[in-house]
Parts: sequence; structure tokens; C-alpha cells
Amino acid sequence: MADDPSIPTQFGWDASDYDWSRGPMDLGAAARDGIVFFTHKATEGTGTKHQRYGEALRRARDAGIPVLGAYHVVRSSPSVSAQVDYFLSYLDGQTPWWRNWPDWFLQVDLEKWSYDKVPASAGEAFADLVEQRTGRKAVIYASRGQYGNELNGTSHLLWNANYGANIEDHYAAVYAARGGDSGAGWVTYSGRMPVFWQYGSRTRIGTQTICDANAFRGTLAQLRALISTSGDNDMADINQADWEALIWRQHTEIYDLPFVPGGPKKGERNEPHFARKAMDAKLDGLMAAIQAIGTSNPDVAAILAGVDERLAGLRTQIHADVDEELDEQSRGGADNDTPA
Repeated sequence: MADDPSIPTQFGWDASDYDWSRGPMDLGAAARDGIVFFTHKATEGTGTKHQRYGEALRRARDAGIPVLGAYHVVRSSPSVSAQVDYFLSYLDGQTPWWRNWPDWFLQVDLEKWSYDKVPASAGEAFADLVEQRTGRKAVIYASRGQYGNELNGTSHLLWNANYGANIEDHYAAVYAARGGDSGAGWVTYSGRMPVFWQYGSRTRIGTQTICDANAFRGTLAQLRALISTSGDNDMADINQADWEALIWRQHTEIYDLPFVPGGPKKGERNEPHFARKAMDAKLDGLMAAIQAIGTSNPDVAAILAGVDERLAGLRTQIHADVDEELDEQSRGGADNDTPA
């Protein structure tokens, strides 16, 4: 389904020291290429610091990328409090200006490694504490494929990772190929619709290759409203529930249909196969109406036959997208640090 042009999608790049061997790390080129949010790995546990973090954020700031952030990879030990101290101390040392940047957020990287199956509770506790200590918004990066509903009840924004075939191409082309604003990474999990979707790790951004690309379904003002502490835009009071309702209405007509036996009630959030049943019913009705008009008016029958073919193609695409979501094993994680 085509994206709603009235709700531009925003794109971002999350990086780490590993990206610096892949290209010039030209954040100016990234900004000119349409990137509006950028995060970089700062720390992991209490034993790993990424040395290019400070330089990366200064480059992003000077390039005019408006929404910036830093991320910490949570480990099962030591204590969450010690990890938050370690993270914030490094941010203050490398980017002392971050606390005054109005559109800054903190990314909590929660992953299950072969050597450390970090529990969801650790990510939740880290996000709770870092928000408490800073007054800044924390977003938990935890893929649906790894954590499913283990974060059910979380009060924090979620960042999903789902690469599919992990296409190597320009970030905008990859997003379109992965389904765009109706893609597999936007499915609700742990009771929340993800705010960000990391949809590939081999994309081209500006002059850089092999980049992690991320999307936010909404305007830049909506993104700022979700993470900003400045209160200087007209959506500063928007909350997660309001944002989800807005995005749901504007991007997922497939889930917002009149009641169909065996399908969803209007406005309900459903698993993809129920949505497919409802969309099938809607398409059946449209195609029946087209056939009826063509029968009564032969002069427009040829034109309507073309419309009918396009609807049939739409049905095929919807089925393919839903089948991909039902069958695909999502994967997450941009970095592969060795144990600290």
C-alpha cells in the first residue's frame, strides 16, 4: 500500500566505532541525504567505551541533524545503577553539551548475546533509572524477534529491529522494498507499537556504506514532541498513546475497517492474518462494485477492468506482506562486540 504523503517518514542512522572503517563518516552528507536523527554507541556494561562517540556527535551537531542521541548496551551485570553511572559519566566527558540539546534522547540497547542472555528486566530497569536521573526520554532498542512480549507493560518507547533479507542499497530504497510504512517491522509487540524500526544494516547513507538505517512514521515535529524536553513546539504535550492512535489511523487502514465476520472490529489492533481477512472482504466488495458498474455501462468496462486488475495486484501484495510477517524470523543488533 502507498504511504500517506501527508505524514512524511523520518529517517535516522545509528552508528558505532565499527562504522568508522567503512567510510568517511561524513555526517554532513548524511544530513543532506535526508537523515534527521542520529545516535552513536557510547558504552557497554562498565568496561567498554566507543572512542569515536564524541567526534561522531559533534559532527552530527555541526551538520545540523536536529535529533541526536547516545546508546548504551546493557549487560546482565554489573548492577544497572553502575551501568547508568558509567554511561552518563562518559556522555558528560565526551559531549558535555548534550544536557542542553533540546532534541536529545537516550537509546537503551537490549540484546540477547550468545555469551549473555540479557533479560528484559535489565533493559527496563536501565531505562527507568536513566530517565529518572536525566529527565530525558529513553527508548528501548529490543527486537520483536528476540524479546517478543517479554517487555509487556513497559512504559518506554520501543525500537524494533527486523532486517528480512537485509538488502544492500540506498536507505530509502531499502525501506520501500521492506514495505515502507506498512512493513513487517511496525507490528505491535509487548503491547506497544514500535516508535522506530531498524530495517537494515547494509544500507547506504550519504557517502557511507553498510549503515544501520531506521525509520520513524511521522513528522519531524511529532518525533521532537515524543523525545523533546524543550516544549517549544505545538505538539509538546503529545503522549505515546496519542501518537500511536494518530499513526494507527493514518498508516494502517488495513486494521481500521468495519466489522467483518471472523475479522477485526473497527479500530481494533489485530494480528496480520485477521487484518488480511478484513482487507480481503473490503477488496471483494470493491471488485464486485466494479463488475456491477461495468456490466451496466459497457463504455467504461475496459477502464474498470484495469482497475480490477490493480486491485487484484494489491491483494497479492498484501498477502505477500502478511505472509512475510507471519513467517519471517526477525533479527536485531548492529554491533558484535566481544565480551568486556
